[in-house]
Amino acid sequence: MTVDSTETIGVSFARIDPDEAALHRLDPPNDHCCTVSQELLERADLDVGQQLRIGRADERRVEIREEERSDAFRDAIYTVAGAHARPDRADLRLTDGGLERIGIADPAAARGFVRPLAVHPSYDSPEAAKRHDEFVEFLVNGDDAVESSDSARTLVVAPHGGYVEYGTDRQAAAVATRLDALAWVCAGFSDGGAFDRWHVTSTAIHPRSFPALQRILEAGADRNRPFNRALALHGYGGDETLVGGTSDASTRAAVAEAIEARIPAHRVRARGIPPEYDGTAPENVLNRLAPEGRTIQLEQPKAVRTDEESREAIVDAVCEVFGERLER
Repeated sequence: MTVDSTETIGVSFARIDPDEAALHRLDPPNDHCCTVSQELLERADLDVGQQLRIGRADERRVEIREEERSDAFRDAIYTVAGAHARPDRADLRLTDGGLERIGIADPAAARGFVRPLAVHPSYDSPEAAKRHDEFVEFLVNGDDAVESSDSARTLVVAPHGGYVEYGTDRQAAAVATRLDALAWVCAGFSDGGAFDRWHVTSTAIHPRSFPALQRILEAGADRNRPFNRALALHGYGGDETLVGGTSDASTRAAVAEAIEARIPAHRVRARGIPPEYDGTAPENVLNRLAPEGRTIQLEQPKAVRTDEESREAIVDAVCEVFGERLER
């Protein structure tokens, strides 16, 4: 029997065996991943690679042990790295750091819950997410653009908005409005630690955990890629803006030059970008949504994203290039 993706399921915990970790792409162990019992995998209709919400039992009005961390998240997102047998009757196995994220000191005595979605099942706006310390997805210029057969449209993605990578959700909404494009945006908030609680690497994002994203992919399945070009807006810890993606060097240079023209004192780089930031991996959600050679990924430092004038200058620069150079 499978369960609805909005339903919470009671679960038990165990520490992951270090020897088992290497079998499930957890070498070195990753505190944002878990393994799931084969029984739970089937019951909840989960896929390996999918994101889950995992939380402590106090979210279900059950007391937690006094020695368990009071400053931990009530729940957080984890990626299913593999399945395990269940001789210890544990539904979930997490690393020590993974258990600490949700305040579990003694997994054998702890009880918790899991929900087979990354995003909240009913909140669908950044305002609701901020009010409730939650993580949501939403669309800008929504349903009509998702169902449109016009493959010449532009898609803008910001999977780490809210307090995860501050400012990127606002930029995505502004670009989509200016270009009459569709934007898929996520926004996460937390009273401390939004990045640690909600961040999912772009190459790991699983559409079954993000229903709006899945709709976009399914709507464009008959066209191989749903959109003809796509832009991803991100933040990172460096001090320069990186212009990556699969677009050719001249297009990336045009974006960099447009940014530099608006923020002369800011350094922008479109070549020699480290692989973890260059946005070229086929698994990157950006490159699953538009053809190779038609994507741009921006990695922006905090100083740019938190300054309204600089943030809007990035929007202006992107709209100039996407609105003119890529129109043809």
